[in-house]
Amino acid sequence: MNDISRRSFTAMTVLAPLIGRVALPRHDRVAVASEPPIDGPDGLSIEWLPAPYQRYGSEPVTYGNHDIAHRPSAPSLTRVVIHDTEETYDNTIKLVENPSYLAWNYTVRSSDGHVAQHLDPKDIGWHAGNWYYNMHALGLEHEGKALEGTAWYTDAMYRSSAALVRYLCDEYSIPLTRGHVIGHDEVPGTDTEHIKGMHWDPGPFWNWARYFYLLGSPLANGTVSTRPKRDDVVRILPDFKRNTQIYDGQVITGVNFVTARQAPSHNAPTIVDVGISPEPATTEPSDVGARLNTGAEYVVAEVGGKDDEWIAVWYLGAKAWFHNPVTQPVARVVPGARTVTVVSRTPGYGRAYPETSAYPDRAWVQPDAALPYVLEPGQRYVVIDPEPATDYYRSKTFDSPPPTDHVDVVGHDRYVCVFLGHRQGYLKAKDVQS
Repeated sequence: MNDISRRSFTAMTVLAPLIGRVALPRHDRVAVASEPPIDGPDGLSIEWLPAPYQRYGSEPVTYGNHDIAHRPSAPSLTRVVIHDTEETYDNTIKLVENPSYLAWNYTVRSSDGHVAQHLDPKDIGWHAGNWYYNMHALGLEHEGKALEGTAWYTDAMYRSSAALVRYLCDEYSIPLTRGHVIGHDEVPGTDTEHIKGMHWDPGPFWNWARYFYLLGSPLANGTVSTRPKRDDVVRILPDFKRNTQIYDGQVITGVNFVTARQAPSHNAPTIVDVGISPEPATTEPSDVGARLNTGAEYVVAEVGGKDDEWIAVWYLGAKAWFHNPVTQPVARVVPGARTVTVVSRTPGYGRAYPETSAYPDRAWVQPDAALPYVLEPGQRYVVIDPEPATDYYRSKTFDSPPPTDHVDVVGHDRYVCVFLGHRQGYLKAKDVQS
């Protein structure tokens, strides 16, 4: 769950490119729908508990708790973001029904997997902490607390959530891959200032391998169990039940990540995520800087250490080493994965917004906010989206008809979305080559 309003992010966004603007038709709404717009698979227990779209103050910007849109036509739908609520189910429902709070699309109950739908998927919830991801994603909250994950993430919850996500990905042509069904912890900050405040749910106890098995797309699919070599693409796939890492200062078994270090040794310091701190990453729950998450994919930069059991991958502009023992490997090779090579020194970005000339009004322009990660020529990263939409959906006032508001500004510049670090990131297409 994210406790930051969408306006705090739309005011400071990144630059994307130009084709013009698309004025969207007025969204037809009625106070009480004759039939709730439930969107989910047959046989799944879903009830309609709508999030209120209404004003709660005299100013046009004092409204909640989502935005009217016409997805997937504009903006497109490309992601499902998995959250946990950090609240009980009942308290979560109270929050989403508060017009001055935030909205997301669905909430899944822990005890029995019951689902509440709050938004029509065409509308935009304020859940991801990054307006570009809000524009292009559906948000699913799961009752639970990340630090107590296994106590909340029940079989019923996993099965209901997977059935719903499988349906949504099919319905809206969202690729059923680990780069498109993501955790809130994998959403990048919109700019350097907001990296530290990004959320880390659903946390290390969410079993991604089991979840994708239930989705009907096991993460081992398309991989081979050969020992990785330089320039191979590897997918992080530890055995969840046996995977042992240091977390929150303790040795924990049953987590979804492996630890990234600066050298091929368990004694080496963890890597530095400069967006969080100039010091090596910690093991604190909120610090995801040195975690390679289950299902994420990276290009091997080097193999070394004793018996070649350590692998370095390109990660946030540096080499990140992790242990890949022969007896219990945590990575599998992905033949034929699409990658890009950095050809000019470049930063990463947290969104793909239009260039300045694309905006019809200077007041609408979102700044080109590069992240602090600097990538050098020759480094390689695995592609999630080869050409993500370069757009900015302007919707800053309540129920405002186009063309003054509710307009999707589309740009000409092109980006590539990659596994940049623990979180996703964007590179300008001019700075990389396939």
